[in-house]
Amino acid sequence: MPSRVVKPETKLLNISGDDWLLVKRRLNHGEQSRYFLRGFDAEGKPAPVKRALAKIAVYLLDWSLTDPSGTPIAVRGASLGTIEAALESFDSASVLEIHTAIEAHEDAVEAELALEKKTLAIAIKSDPISPSLEPADGGMSGSPSSIPMSTAS
Repeated sequence: MPSRVVKPETKLLNISGDDWLLVKRRLNHGEQSRYFLRGFDAEGKPAPVKRALAKIAVYLLDWSLTDPSGTPIAVRGASLGTIEAALESFDSASVLEIHTAIEAHEDAVEAELALEKKTLAIAIKSDPISPSLEPADGGMSGSPSSIPMSTAS
């Protein structure tokens, strides 16, 4: 039985302009909870923009993005709030591109996991192969030579 603990694996996602994002392959329950909780406004109503920024921030480990002077924007080890603040300084098209790349990554991993679960379920449900009932001499049951023939008189 596979472990239920999410392994801390990463994936490099390429985006436009020769830039890249280093993201978590999967979120564990705690990370998923933090992402969901950050997606609401002060009144407790769902806030799609906050949710999009939170998803990027919770998945993101590092990136190659720079400020206008070419200085790397450091996000490795940064808090979710710091990453969200960095994202808020970008143009909308860039944030949308980053969010789209992470969504596509998330969809691909979910499809991969669904296939793994289905494969595992099939393997568990499969009956073991029954031992052969064939005679040791190699004859086949039901072959013409093993069926008695009656002769009419």
